[in-house]
Amino acid sequence: MEAVISELLGIVARKIPKKLITSRANQWLGSGLSFANGLILITFFLLVVTVLPLRGTLKQDIAASGLARPLVGLADRYGGNVRSTLDDATRQAIKFLTVQPESTERIILEVVPPKTELTVDSASEAQMLVRINEERSKVGAAILTINPQIVPVARAHSRDMFERKYFSHINPEGKDAGDRLNEEKTLRMRRM
Repeated sequence: MEAVISELLGIVARKIPKKLITSRANQWLGSGLSFANGLILITFFLLVVTVLPLRGTLKQDIAASGLARPLVGLADRYGGNVRSTLDDATRQAIKFLTVQPESTERIILEVVPPKTELTVDSASEAQMLVRINEERSKVGAAILTINPQIVPVARAHSRDMFERKYFSHINPEGKDAGDRLNEEKTLRMRRM
């Protein structure tokens, strides 16, 4: 079917007079269509960025932009289900990358910062807890709080995941959070 359409369009294109093809009107029309195509591609990129779970101020920058904000607004108004489709795709990707607490599955991390760049980000930890509690409250689960005694164990596991390029509740040796907490408690008792 595609070959037939291509051949028919080729026949039509050969029938167009050269004078019309090289005319100023055709050049302006081509430029206008290319500009519109560029705006559509930029708008799609902006929509993708606005639905991704990104850190930093990129989403706020888009919302404050004199050009990006109207483009995203027009896409929301006239683009049909584009944003909801992108939202659904993002949710599916997040589900795909979510490791359930009881699971022994792991996600291999492809990009890992150098060890020297790993730092504690207490503000992000607090923000993550707020988001977790928001989701827990939606399903009627109890609110979680930070236990300062287990924070070092959690941070050590986080560092281990980055350094050894995996993401899981269970480390490659098969130890879960309870095992790590028990090891820390044993080490603390030995130090006394």
